[in-house]
Amino acid sequence: MGTKFIDSSAWKKLLKTHKLRDTSLAPAMSSYWDCKPPAYEGRLIALEKLKTGAAKLSKDAKYKAVAEVAEFLGYLLKDIEAELKVTKRDKIKHEANEKKLGAREVDLQFVFVDFLGSPMLSQKAFIEIKAPGRDTITLSKPVKGGVVSFKGIEIMPVGTLRIMTVSTGKASHISSGVTTYKLGTAKTLTVRSEEDSKIRKISAGSSAQVAKKIGSKATAGADFKILKVGGEVFVEGQTTTAGNKSVSWEVRVPTGAFKLTVK
Repeated sequence: MGTKFIDSSAWKKLLKTHKLRDTSLAPAMSSYWDCKPPAYEGRLIALEKLKTGAAKLSKDAKYKAVAEVAEFLGYLLKDIEAELKVTKRDKIKHEANEKKLGAREVDLQFVFVDFLGSPMLSQKAFIEIKAPGRDTITLSKPVKGGVVSFKGIEIMPVGTLRIMTVSTGKASHISSGVTTYKLGTAKTLTVRSEEDSKIRKISAGSSAQVAKKIGSKATAGADFKILKVGGEVFVEGQTTTAGNKSVSWEVRVPTGAFKLTVK
């Protein structure tokens, strides 16, 4: 999968060198690489978007005027055409083999809820689908409004799901979980991922010290929630410093594990 010119870093470097701007090709290239084999449908969609964007830029006077950029786009279009041809061919072979094994095409929807019960934000989801007798399917996509969806993914009737989320903003904790699934008759398989949490008691003089004891890069609200300070219920907005003395802080923190529910 992939060819030399489907490379977002090389494209960005070229744009920077020649002081050009583009917001279409790099994201399409990233989407293509996010669709790990087999994921043929996602790869074909990404390639078609990439083809449309590259063709449009190759006709733009600003890009045509720069020989190195025009040459890159020309080679990129050839690579895309070649990859489309190979991917379509492999998809047909793959689907024929999957049907023999009993695989079925379904839409996948993953719902992500953080340890405070709110939709997860500023996260990227990574999903692995495994089943006996077939290659692992790896999917990834940014979480939007607590949801990630994939359309037309062929999976076996029974298998396992491994799910992980990684922050796309400030450094934060990572949550993951593993579960089994069994396909019913529905067209969509929905998986709800809820971050598990626990309550910790920490002796500290300020919320900054609490954060440091939880983790050097911990952030209140994202990595922990203050429940009580010195035995008193904490109210949002109140002072979170105990002066020079240490008091008992009661905080809720994620455990790093997802509670997974499959429907």
